[in-house]
Amino acid sequence: MTNQPAGFWPSSISASLLTEKAVKLACPTWQRDRLFWLQSIPEQAGRSAVMAYIDGEATEQTPHDFSAKSKVHEYGGLCYCASETILYAVNKSDQQIYAICNQQATKLTNSSLRFADLQLSPDGSTIYAVAEQPSSPEPIASIVSISTHDGRVTTLEKGHSFYASPSLSPCSGRLAFIAWDHPNMPWNRNQLMVLDLSSNTVSDHSASPNCSHFQPQWHTNGTLMAAIDLDEWWNLYQLTDGQWQPLFNINAEVAYPQWVFGMSTWGFTSDSTIVFSANRGGFWSVHEFNLETLQISALETDQVDLEACAVSTNGVALLGASSLKPSYLTLNNQLIVQSTAVNLPETQVSIPQPFSFNVKGSESHGIYYPPTNNEYQTDQPPLIIMAHGGPTACTGPGVQIKIQFFTSRGFAVADINYRGSTGYGRSYRHALDGQWGIFDVEDVCAAVAHLQQQNMASKEHVFIRGGSAGGYTVLAALAFTDTFNGGCSQYGIGELTALARDTHKFEAKYLDSLIAPWPEGEAIYNQRSPLNYADQLSCPVLFLQGLEDKVVPPNQSRTMYEALVEKGIYTELREYDGEGHGFAMAETILDAFDTELKFYQKLLTS
Repeated sequence: MTNQPAGFWPSSISASLLTEKAVKLACPTWQRDRLFWLQSIPEQAGRSAVMAYIDGEATEQTPHDFSAKSKVHEYGGLCYCASETILYAVNKSDQQIYAICNQQATKLTNSSLRFADLQLSPDGSTIYAVAEQPSSPEPIASIVSISTHDGRVTTLEKGHSFYASPSLSPCSGRLAFIAWDHPNMPWNRNQLMVLDLSSNTVSDHSASPNCSHFQPQWHTNGTLMAAIDLDEWWNLYQLTDGQWQPLFNINAEVAYPQWVFGMSTWGFTSDSTIVFSANRGGFWSVHEFNLETLQISALETDQVDLEACAVSTNGVALLGASSLKPSYLTLNNQLIVQSTAVNLPETQVSIPQPFSFNVKGSESHGIYYPPTNNEYQTDQPPLIIMAHGGPTACTGPGVQIKIQFFTSRGFAVADINYRGSTGYGRSYRHALDGQWGIFDVEDVCAAVAHLQQQNMASKEHVFIRGGSAGGYTVLAALAFTDTFNGGCSQYGIGELTALARDTHKFEAKYLDSLIAPWPEGEAIYNQRSPLNYADQLSCPVLFLQGLEDKVVPPNQSRTMYEALVEKGIYTELREYDGEGHGFAMAETILDAFDTELKFYQKLLTS
C-alpha cells in the first residue's frame, strides 16, 4: 500500500464523468407494444428526446430541433403518449402537444394551457391529460380530453388544486385519476376519483380521507387497483364491492413521493400476474404477485436503486442503478441504454453499507460508503455527511459518481435518510412534520456520533454537504450545532419566510406541514432560518450559488459568506452566471466539484 493521506488519494473517478458522455434517462412507459422513454442529449444543451426501443435498437422519435418537456407543476415528468404510428409529445418551447410521425412534428393543440401525464385512448382518437392554465395568483389545474383529429381541448374535471395519473378503464368508459388540495402534498393525502365519461359524473373512491393513493390502474376485468398507504406502508389494493382490499401486506413501499408525473412502480404482465417494485430502507427489489395463488416471488435484478418500473404484457422495464453501475434502462434484464458509457473501476468503487442509529430514543437510518481505493488504506477516515433534497425523498444505494468522487480519494461518505425520508413507512415519512430544521439536524449529528463510536469516521475532520432542501439542513446544522468542522451548501435555503412567500404552486403550502402554517407561524420560520443566525456560523463554509436562482436568491449565500468574512473565519463563495436552482452546465459542475474537493483538502491540512 502507498502511504498517502486520506482525502488526497489519486483517483481515476473524476468530476468529468458527471458530464462527459452522460445522458439523463426518465419516464419509461409502454405505448402499445413498444417501450418509450425520455433521454437528454448533452451535446445539444440537454435537449430532451423521446426514444423508443424498436427492432433491438434505441431510436429517437422526435425531430432533432424538438425538446419534449412539460412545465406543469414546474417539475413536469411524463409528457408523451403514442399510437402504433404517431407520437404525441409536449414541446418545451410552447408547452403545446405535437403529433410526430417519421420525426416530422405537426402542432396539434393551440391553447393557453400546458399539458402533462398524457394517456391515449385505445382507438387513438383521444388524449387524456392533466392541464394547467398559467394565471395569477396561481395556475388552475384540470383534467382534459384532447381530440387527436383537430386538437380540440375539453375540460372534464376541475376544482381541485392538483391532478395526476389519469388512467382509462379497458372499456374506455371510466377515467380514474388522483386529486389533492392545498395544503396537502400528494404523498400526505389525496383522493382517488373516477369519472364516468358517458354521464360526465365524478365519484370519490378514496380508501380514506387521510391516506395517499399512487398509480391507479385497471385490470382487464374492470377492477380498479392502486398503491395506497391505508396502513403503515404503500401496498397494492383492489376495489371490490366498493371496499379497498389489500392484495398483500409487506413492510415496504410500493410507491414513490409523487414529485413528477408518470412515476411507475407496478403493472400487469398477464391477467393473473402483477410485477411490482418495492422500497425498503432505500433498497429496491422487484417481485411478481400471482392474483390467483396470492403468492409473491422475487425477480432477479442488479438494480438496487430504482427510478421506474414500467410493466406490461410485453415485459418489465427497469430504470435504476446498481451498486457498481450508474442509472441504466433494462428490458427483461437485458441492457437497453446506459446513462453513461464510462465504466467505473471496480477497485475504486465503494460498496454501500446500510446502518441505523439512535436519536433520542428514535431510530434513524443512512447508507455508509467507506473510502475505497485498492492502492491506499486509512483508519478513521475524514467523513462527509450528505443530506438529500426534498426533504420528502430518499437516498438509495445505487452508485453515484458524486459519492465515488470522494470515497476514491479517501473520504468516508454517509448519505443520511433522516426522519421524513421515504422507504421506512408512513410514520417515519411524516415524522418531520412540523420539525424540519430540528429532526433532520438531530439526525445528521447523531449519525456522526454513531460512526465515530464505531471507529468508522475521524473525530477531527467531519464535513457536511447538501443542495436545496439538503442545503438547508447543512446551513441549519452549521448555524445551530458545533458537530461539523466545515460544510458545503449548494444553493441551500437559508431564509424560510422568502420561500414561503414566493414559490411555485406545487410547493406553495409544503412548508405548512414541514414547519407551521403560513403566515400564522412566521415566528417559527424566523427561528429556523439560518440566515437570521449568520453570526452563529463558526466554522468554514463553502457556498456554491447560481446567480439566476429564483428559489434561493443569491443574496442569501452572500449574507452568510460576508458574516464569516467579518468574523475572520475561512469561507469561500462561488457564484455562477446562467445557473438557477441546480447546476446544469458542464463547466459549472466541474468547477463546483474541484472547488469543493480543494476546500475539504485545505481544512484537512489546517
